Amino acid sequence: MSEQLSIINLDALREESLTATPFSFVLIPNFLNQQYAEGLNRDFPKISSRGSFPLSEVEYGGTFERLVEELNSPMPTRNQSFSPFCFI
Repeated sequence: MSEQLSIINLDALREESLTATPFSFVLIPNFLNQQYAEGLNRDFPKISSRGSFPLSEVEYGGTFERLVEELNSPMPTRNQSFSPFCFI
């Protein structure tokens, strides 16, 4: 993934570390590059009811699709053994 063209702010990802208590989690301020906010807002799936929806069952636009691809790609982190994403 090219860092210059990435929707994900890889610098913000690298700067944060895994917190282990009370469970493993990470908070990443400014995780998404601001320049993609409008496109993500426009292309995010329109879901009008509660529930869990596989991507194959919702409609979404190109910017959101690209974000999903980035989330599913290998990401360089400070702690290579930590993979914060499981996006299905």
